Amino acid sequence: MAEALAAEVLAELLAAPSMQRLAIAGLAKNVGKTTLLGAVAARLQAAGGPVGFVSIGVDGERVDGLSGAAKPPVLLVEGDLAVTAERSLGEAECGPELLSRLGVRSVLGELFLVRATRSGRLVLSGVRFRSDVALAVEALRAAGAARVLIDGAFDRLMGASPGLCDGVLLATGMAVSERAEMVAQRTAEVVARFGLPVASEGWWHGAGEGGLVGWRAGAVVGLDAPSLLSDEASEALRAAAVERLYAPGAFSERAAALLLSLGEARPREVVVADATHVMVSEAMRQRLARAGVALAVARSVPLLAVAYNPVRPEGGPVVGCQLLEALSSALPEGSLLWDVVAGRVDFAGR
Repeated sequence: MAEALAAEVLAELLAAPSMQRLAIAGLAKNVGKTTLLGAVAARLQAAGGPVGFVSIGVDGERVDGLSGAAKPPVLLVEGDLAVTAERSLGEAECGPELLSRLGVRSVLGELFLVRATRSGRLVLSGVRFRSDVALAVEALRAAGAARVLIDGAFDRLMGASPGLCDGVLLATGMAVSERAEMVAQRTAEVVARFGLPVASEGWWHGAGEGGLVGWRAGAVVGLDAPSLLSDEASEALRAAAVERLYAPGAFSERAAALLLSLGEARPREVVVADATHVMVSEAMRQRLARAGVALAVARSVPLLAVAYNPVRPEGGPVVGCQLLEALSSALPEGSLLWDVVAGRVDFAGR
């Protein structure tokens, strides 16, 4: 009964009108991100209306930078739309019809917007930067894509930014670690980022662009430092002793350590742009909390489900039940856990 209800909830989330742009993110190599992308695409394609595809790559490479394996293609059906680099079109099986050029060049040539004239596979490549992703998504929507799937690169959550997508699905699995408990712990840390509270007030708005902004004694204070990772950050924060801080850019272990070093001059609330900018471990987050520093985000994006791959890349026994149990214990109760290959959906904590 619980499995059937979980599957129904997942189907409703994927079909929700508010979920026009979905990001697929992976916690590591070989966790089943491409399989997850295909499963979500198949559901959207069956619902009707063209699906749009774009993939984030680090350098627009045709092969994986770590393993050397060829990048897997995605399956488009007739009418689907995609943005990819020119050199990826030569081996396309979907009979891509060129609709427009995006005016963006990559290692593999210019980015093209294409439409599939028949069902077939296509390698997605060439999109490297956030601005390129935004341009690609806009072009896909303008061309008539009912939904857009953003395939995120390994260990990068850029595609899961609230400005780019409406919902996120996260792929994890035994490629993360040999131990299911460690997989669950690493997954829980990323899931927790998407559960950070949203700052209740946009007090930092209108204080200038591109730098640290503070709040002290009821007034906004502009700090002379571009980010927490800049050389000027420590001196600026010590001098200002702000109560609240808005920090653009990455919030890393180094940035968190800087805040801890400030003593009584540390802010009591730190707001970052969104979950994709948070790059600290759960242990560091707890250290911040013990020091009285609350972490929040300016904007949030819902994490719809965690898809898990119980197969180890090097082979060996499939540990589906073991991994499901570990994830169920580690993730917030009610989180959706999806074994894509087995077709099973469960609630965490049940």
